[in-house]
Amino acid sequence: MMLGEGEQSVVSRIEAVREDQQTAEGVGLGSTIDDVRAAYPGQLQEDEHYYLGPDGRYLTVTPAGDAESTILFETDPDGVVVAMRNGFLDPVRWIEGCA
Repeated sequence: MMLGEGEQSVVSRIEAVREDQQTAEGVGLGSTIDDVRAAYPGQLQEDEHYYLGPDGRYLTVTPAGDAESTILFETDPDGVVVAMRNGFLDPVRWIEGCA
């Protein structure tokens, strides 16, 4: 996701589209909610999924200090990561991507 106009635009969010795209901790599409929790102990904010309610989760890695970026994992009703994105805090938290 690019934000801004022309030469002032910046990459603000990147979304994983393949299972081999993983974090340094080895978490990516196809991982389980337990894999995410194990990889980021004490660093996650867990929220209900906007569309799935309590059947899905948003797992956001809490940035350390004044970090301006984060990673967000979305899970399906089976607890499997079906979406992963990283980047600046606000764009990563936006529910919808680029249109």
